[in-house]
Amino acid sequence: MKSKIALYLSIALTAFALVTIGGVVTTARSAGQVTETAMPTEEVAVTPTLDPAIEQVIAEREAAYQDLIAQANARLEEAQKTQLALEAQLAALQNPNPPAEVTAAISPEDAATIAAQYMGRSDLYSVEATSLYGNTVYKVVFSSGDIVYIGLDGQVIGVAPAQIVDPSTLGSSRHSGEHHEDDDREHDD
Repeated sequence: MKSKIALYLSIALTAFALVTIGGVVTTARSAGQVTETAMPTEEVAVTPTLDPAIEQVIAEREAAYQDLIAQANARLEEAQKTQLALEAQLAALQNPNPPAEVTAAISPEDAATIAAQYMGRSDLYSVEATSLYGNTVYKVVFSSGDIVYIGLDGQVIGVAPAQIVDPSTLGSSRHSGEHHEDDDREHDD
């Protein structure tokens, strides 16, 4: 802002000086009194001065402007970090096969402890790494058949309760759609 005012003031003073010099030259020529020594050979540098109060206002506005630029740059940097994080999440969701060098942030034992605390139980059966929706997770199985999925970051992803099996359907394989070779031999005879 300060430089704009100085520029406009400089342009105005230069224009005024040129008009004044042009008027003097034109007047002198018309009078016939123009000589070589009458024209100044050096240019006089004009430096505009501003009122100190105006300079103070300009300085305050410049400081406020620089502060706004700093704030905008900080928000831009935050947005870029967020964009990178979201792009990484998107890439992880789009790539069902995570890279081999991915290491777990928690151990299988930690996953078992988290699942036991989450369920409020201690009858753990097994813990294994598996893939769920394209992401590597720990599958913690309890002796009841309940399953808890724990992310590599230690967060509970989901719980699958044990499937209830009707005991009356266990012995009848014909009703469940299963097919055994023994059944074929009985009918082949």
